Amino acid sequence: MTKVALRAWAAGFFDGEGYVGVRLNGHGRGRYLECKASNTEREPLDVLRQHWGGSISSHRSSAVGAKPAWQWTITSRAAGLFLVAIEPYLVTPKNQQRVARAIEFQAGKPRPGSRTTEDRIDIETDLHEQIRKLNARGALIPS
Repeated sequence: MTKVALRAWAAGFFDGEGYVGVRLNGHGRGRYLECKASNTEREPLDVLRQHWGGSISSHRSSAVGAKPAWQWTITSRAAGLFLVAIEPYLVTPKNQQRVARAIEFQAGKPRPGSRTTEDRIDIETDLHEQIRKLNARGALIPS
């Protein structure tokens, strides 16, 4: 598979099965980018992990007769690189906006070990809130 074909496939898969969010790091006001994709078939998630890294975990539903599911997770800089790779191939407007904000969030992160300024904390807080609103069920796409 060519690099372009792989990125287009990953974007289509992520458009349907993916999640983009910003998580609090638990050490104060710091935040990090997180991408996830879930499926009852592990193979597509293995492809994502092989090319972009991350980890895969299993999840069992409590629903009777539910198939076991798998979840691929990638965070921080690696998540940002994944989103940059697939962004040109995304189709759904909500995901296009969510990914654009996530890339903006990650692009402005200071280097590890650097102090995050108050201005940067404000920017991250705002982008976090924008992504959270886009993730809400039934959320309208802002213009």
